[in-house]
Amino acid sequence: GAAKLLSWVYARMDKMNAASALLVFVL
Repeated sequence: GAAKLLSWVYARMDKMNAASALLVFVL
């Protein structure tokens, strides 16, 4: 779940997506 999401974010290298992913991960 989280690992796949983070992998996707790293692949995208998109700051907005990274922020959203971190927010979701924290929440």
